[in-house]
Amino acid sequence: GSHEVFPVKVVVSVTLADHRISDVRIVEHRQGKGREAERLVPLIVEHQSVELDVISGATYSSKVLLKAVELALTSASK
Repeated sequence: GSHEVFPVKVVVSVTLADHRISDVRIVEHRQGKGREAERLVPLIVEHQSVELDVISGATYSSKVLLKAVELALTSASK
């Protein structure tokens, strides 16, 4: 899945196993100062959700990352 809102772009690969998120891999993350948003990846797997709080100081990148994962999951269910 991917999502882009200038200047942030995130492309992710989400792996599902037994209808659960088993892995999220960041393929591309073009960000300003939002690298800290990548800390959300293990939390997405742990909580099996994209309904997470954003990382302070990386709010924009966090939102774009979570949306990219959400879109990947949506396209997987079709």
